[in-house]
Amino acid sequence: MVQRVPQMFSAIMGNTSGLVAARSTAVLTGASDCIYALDPHMPGAVSIGGTASLTSSCGIYVNSDNSSALGTNGGGALSAPEYDVVGGVNTHYALSPTPNTGVSPVSDPLASLPVPASGPYHCDYTNYNPPGWSNPTLDPGVYCGGINVGNNTYTLNPGNYILVGGGLATQSANSHISGDGVMFYNTFGSTDQGTFSYNQINIAANSTVSLKAPNTGTYAGILFFEDRSAPARTDTYGGGSTAVYQGTIYAKKALVKLFGNSSVDAKYTIIVADAINLVGTTGLNNDYSLLPNGSPIQQVALVE
Repeated sequence: MVQRVPQMFSAIMGNTSGLVAARSTAVLTGASDCIYALDPHMPGAVSIGGTASLTSSCGIYVNSDNSSALGTNGGGALSAPEYDVVGGVNTHYALSPTPNTGVSPVSDPLASLPVPASGPYHCDYTNYNPPGWSNPTLDPGVYCGGINVGNNTYTLNPGNYILVGGGLATQSANSHISGDGVMFYNTFGSTDQGTFSYNQINIAANSTVSLKAPNTGTYAGILFFEDRSAPARTDTYGGGSTAVYQGTIYAKKALVKLFGNSSVDAKYTIIVADAINLVGTTGLNNDYSLLPNGSPIQQVALVE
């Protein structure tokens, strides 16, 4: 930008005006936050209770304007480098650093992420249910009726898994699921095999889970993407202390409940949901070195 401005001291030398130039440069950079609770009014939109604890390497953003939008109770513990809360904080001990309260609500940071498929769907698999203990290897495709691991070991090849109705579920400590470079789109609707109703993600607390998002492509860094028009629900992400969820859990209208997931082998985890409830001990990392553009959530920053 160039603008002519009047001169003061140099005017006595005949320079009555001068040109002043300025410029600024904006770039997209990875967001510093990795937990986003988007519900505008819910109490305990991010809550840690009992003996649960959350240690996050990145910030927390809570959209709720409730006086107890972010809370802990009992022996619940919370640690993060930054807390941005539209409403208030109700914890049984003082958080450090001091939370930023009264901030402006943030819009859905993944609103522009395109859906990978839309109905009516052609079913590659319908009510997929191999014999128990057959240890199948699954391929990407459209799974009408979802994927139910049961008492089995599922290994997933890289790619997009479209779950039309049925969701994704495990059963018990005998349920094991793993996949590297996978993305799940959980949706519902009409197919060439009939209409399938929506079902949530329900990974049992004592199952064995190791799931990692793709590192490249449209869905780089996206692990779970739930249909934005899905009904309100509770999604359960279990797996205990060895569970790995490397990627983004994107679940509009959902309460995401985490059961003691560990960050030991997950370089990064991002959660975007209406609300988040922690049961157990969780650590979230923010090492996005595997992703060409860093965090899947980008924000505008002025660098000059």
